[in-house]
Amino acid sequence: MAEKERYEELIKELERLSYEYYVADNPTAPDSLYDQLLHELIGLEEKHPDWVTPESPSQRVGGEILAGFQKVAHETPMLSLGNAFNHEDLQDFDRRVREKVGEDVATCVNSKSMV
Repeated sequence: MAEKERYEELIKELERLSYEYYVADNPTAPDSLYDQLLHELIGLEEKHPDWVTPESPSQRVGGEILAGFQKVAHETPMLSLGNAFNHEDLQDFDRRVREKVGEDVATCVNSKSMV
């Protein structure tokens, strides 16, 4: 399969999985599969930056806004873990959160107790 065809296939599959998860509240695949497909998509986009559009699953989070949910303003910005595939990714997320809330970053980043 050509890379462009695989790229388009990945977008369709990720959109389907995202709809099932966020809108239908009925996921049919594990989060790890979604993450794997998204990681593959991002790899193709890094190789072919001209393919990237604002509609790409790599450029947005979630799905449609559902009726019945009240909007809430958060005092501290909500940060996303994103795709953490290793210990360093988790440490980076922890550092970003601690910086946003004003905690001493070195306290935990250097800790061996972190998952």
